[in-house]
Amino acid sequence: MTITWNQTFTWIDGTFYDRDIIYISVQNNINTSTSMGKFFFTIMSAFAEMEAELIRERVLSCLDAAKAK
Repeated sequence: MTITWNQTFTWIDGTFYDRDIIYISVQNNINTSTSMGKFFFTIMSAFAEMEAELIRERVLSCLDAAKAK
């Protein structure tokens, strides 16, 4: 079973919420206690998952090409 970044984020978000933990990044202006902060964190997790999937696809494509030679 493959665990995606989105599943990991959902678990982290739920754990933070259950324990009243707020993530604040002063440098990036992210604050998960606000709706915009939660939105931004969610969007970033989606981009991270997409990037990981693209890397996986490229690696598998290269492996297939190497096997074909």
